[in-house]
Amino acid sequence: MKEATRIYYKEEQCLRHSPAIWILYTVFLMYILISAWSLYQQLVLKPSGGHPSMDAQLLISMGAGMLILLAIIIFMSRVKLVTVIYPSGIRINFQHIVSKERFISKAEISRFEIRKYKPVLEYGGWGMRSQRPHLIRARRFGTAYNISGNIGLQLYLRNGPKILIGTQNPTGMERAMKKLMKEEGGVVDG
Repeated sequence: MKEATRIYYKEEQCLRHSPAIWILYTVFLMYILISAWSLYQQLVLKPSGGHPSMDAQLLISMGAGMLILLAIIIFMSRVKLVTVIYPSGIRINFQHIVSKERFISKAEISRFEIRKYKPVLEYGGWGMRSQRPHLIRARRFGTAYNISGNIGLQLYLRNGPKILIGTQNPTGMERAMKKLMKEEGGVVDG
């Protein structure tokens, strides 16, 4: 088996199960309810004062709004974070959001740890995010790749900021990282 094709660990996380998609579902449901109420007022109650919008224009604008929200929900439900650990390093791909994959070679990693983090306080939420210092304890800036949850692989790079990769399987990821870093004298901090 070629080393380039050997995989220690692979994880795919979908945005379908993240808080962001549930917020979009809630917005979509509220839009439907508000639209239904507006249509009821316009078509059934027939407002007496002012100049009511033409019925066709109201239907078209509400239909267009629903289609746009539905398209956003469909797009967001296809987003995936794919993390693959190879003998040579880690590949991170935020499919459908970032066109370029990120590869972190084993030589770039000085140490790693699996840790709990606060997505909103430390990074401002989920997605591909830059770290924000908070009042209690400011941290060095870094980048997070996460979909949901609050557990991740923290990478400390030799020449650069930290990188956090969210995971739903911390045990499997830690095992793969130990295997990666032990080959040829890598440094392990788990």
